[in-house]
Amino acid sequence: MKTSGAQTNWASVWRNSEEANTVKKEISDIRTNSTGLTTTAPYLPPLYQQILLLTQRTSRQFWRTAEYPYSRLYASFLHALINGLTYLQIGDSTTDLQSKAFSCFLVLMLVPEFINAISMRFILNRDIWLAREGPSGLYGWIAFSTAQIISEIPYAIVGGIIFYVLYYFMVGLPLGLAAGYSFLMFFLFFLFATSWGQWIAALR
Repeated sequence: MKTSGAQTNWASVWRNSEEANTVKKEISDIRTNSTGLTTTAPYLPPLYQQILLLTQRTSRQFWRTAEYPYSRLYASFLHALINGLTYLQIGDSTTDLQSKAFSCFLVLMLVPEFINAISMRFILNRDIWLAREGPSGLYGWIAFSTAQIISEIPYAIVGGIIFYVLYYFMVGLPLGLAAGYSFLMFFLFFLFATSWGQWIAALR
């Protein structure tokens, strides 16, 4: 003989109960009050403190997963080496000037590598934020994005310096004021490629 309890679908009973509706409403209220970018929950630290703590944590994450930052430095080193050896100390003739222009154009080949690596890392960290830390209200999207940008800057600077020192002098590009201006452009180029990759990842 079957008991009445064995024939009852208790999951359906719970889903249709008044208590379940109350619990769902409480969860919805908690999420609404804690996930907004302008939340003023009393336990939430100020924005500058969120950015500081997140930048420290993200920098440690990059340091502990060394294959990510090192891959960017290796890419800068290898691209500069291959490009510099291909156009090693070219002269000032018309053909050589065309080769210098094409050599400078090949610098753009760094962009796809940087964007692929940076966007993948950004997306992985964003997915963690969306699944765990965003709903809990620990910090907002502005703090997350700012920390990601700041943590990438040191690697962009080091990569830019490595690339410039190897590439510029191996190819034999002009010295003096042109060298200083070129360094500034390389510096801004590496920062731009980094921010561009993060921008593309943020839109996905």
